[in-house]
Amino acid sequence: MFEILSRDGTGRAGKWGNVNTPNILFAVSERFKEFEEAEILLSNHEMKTEKMCVFDDGSRFYPRNLKNDFVIPPDIPYPLSCSEFFENYENDKIVVVQDIEKLDKNREVYVLSNAAELVKNPKEFVKKVVELRNKIGYNKIVYAPGVGMPNSYALLVYFGVDLFDSVSLIMNSRKKYFLTNDGKTFLGDLVENPCRCPACLDKKSDFMHLLHHNYYTALSELKNIRNMIRNGLLRELVESRVRTEPVIVSMLRHFDKHYDFTEKYFPVRKEKMIISSKESLFRPDVIRFQSRLKERYKSPESKKILLLLPCSAKKPYSFSKSHQLFRKAVLSSGNPNIIHEVVITSPLGIVPIELELFYPAQNYDISVTGEWDDFEVKMINGMINWLVKNNKYDEIINHTGYSFVDAGVNTCTDKPVSQESLKKLEETLSGLVKNYEHVKREKIAVESMTNRAVFQFGDAGIDLVKDSMIKGRYPDIRIIKNDKLNSATSYFNVESKPKNLRLRSLQVGMLVGDRGMISLTLEGGKILMGKRKYFVEIDDFKLKGDVFAVGVNDADHDIRIGDDVIITHKNVLKGVGVAMMNPDEMIESKRGVAVKVRHKT
Repeated sequence: MFEILSRDGTGRAGKWGNVNTPNILFAVSERFKEFEEAEILLSNHEMKTEKMCVFDDGSRFYPRNLKNDFVIPPDIPYPLSCSEFFENYENDKIVVVQDIEKLDKNREVYVLSNAAELVKNPKEFVKKVVELRNKIGYNKIVYAPGVGMPNSYALLVYFGVDLFDSVSLIMNSRKKYFLTNDGKTFLGDLVENPCRCPACLDKKSDFMHLLHHNYYTALSELKNIRNMIRNGLLRELVESRVRTEPVIVSMLRHFDKHYDFTEKYFPVRKEKMIISSKESLFRPDVIRFQSRLKERYKSPESKKILLLLPCSAKKPYSFSKSHQLFRKAVLSSGNPNIIHEVVITSPLGIVPIELELFYPAQNYDISVTGEWDDFEVKMINGMINWLVKNNKYDEIINHTGYSFVDAGVNTCTDKPVSQESLKKLEETLSGLVKNYEHVKREKIAVESMTNRAVFQFGDAGIDLVKDSMIKGRYPDIRIIKNDKLNSATSYFNVESKPKNLRLRSLQVGMLVGDRGMISLTLEGGKILMGKRKYFVEIDDFKLKGDVFAVGVNDADHDIRIGDDVIITHKNVLKGVGVAMMNPDEMIESKRGVAVKVRHKT
């Protein structure tokens, strides 16, 4: 039985019996003895071993008729040009995949037929893997025979491949290639051996020692990949590995085009994001942030003046020294709450300051050179143009210091934080705000919180904040409602309430700074109930702890890992918590925690 233990995007680490995945099936034959460090073996003959073993039953022309728990059924490996002859070959546990449309989804392992030939065409290989995973779901094992080396394992795992074999390691050893995580080097060109594995410590260069070095390197990389998945850094590892070979760069670029497939597996919250290459700009979680802005965001109603600001190395932006100087100029204007601060940055394009806590705005790290490439310039200006076109600003102030930003009045005389630039910014803002009615802090606090709620929950977030008070010290602030107050009465006109009316304050949610999201209470869950959004529908049982996937009947398709969700049964609220799986996995899985419960009724 396969169980997923850790997830990071489309990659996952789990257990198949007692075997860690992703992993390598090490070939065993008369010529290749059992590798001591192997967890799982691949054999073409009956054998006795305490380790888990998958058996290859040969081809349809020369079947071996092996009897065991896990036998790869014999197939006919048609070339890709003969797709009209494709058919699937299967037994009760394993299927060799040729025709994805005709697949049975109830098998345990799916072997990607012709993987070694298919991988020569990066676009087709990626397409095939995505189609396969879409067909069988997230909880099945995918085995790609004959492909993968230490420098490409991370990318293939990121695609959703769980099992490899040692065939490519053997073939490269035969050709006298010394494998590392950075690619391969011809043994004769290796002046110094950089490895300290047991095989290399013998200081011999025969075939078996080279093969065992390549085995150790491969196993070490798989362990590294599993650790990166557990730490949420698989994408970062992938981007560092693809630099070693142009063809795997192409594969990543093709995979990133399948946004609708990849995005649903990416969590809405991670500890950090490292932007290290152009490929980082196309990460699904980067594109999602930009897409959610366009789908869900409207600037606060009271904001009349758009102020474009540069990003800062320290996150959240408002905690940085530069942004504290900008904020001082804004406050000195005399009517700061009509000024909308929006940060210009790569890779996200723009970040409205009220959304600065949301992932990845406060979590990304990028090298700062002061130089921007053409794609970044086009992307940033495109996002600025979208913001201006879709929101009602009377004035635009450009205090970015970026020459490529073609919008508004430029208030930078040199650097944005210079005394001259800050003085000009303050003077410009002070002159503009005089034309507007003063806006109270309480009003803009509600408008900003509404934006956060809508960004997180869609339109369902509007009612969460409607007729509320915002309490606390940023970044940890509470959303407070009152169950006795008439919905037509503003919380900020409390003097209008009837005398002797006792008001009971209820917290419906809280913006948590470290998490960067609104955490729901049960009262907040009741509000979302009416919108039927971000729900997880469970069987009829009393919640005693977390919700396991086996008890989930349905889930809102907008849910992503890390989202706050409501737990329901037949329109009755059972609890609130944080999603640990995406909705498809919740419904398909029979194992694992689907929702980590925060409060239950």
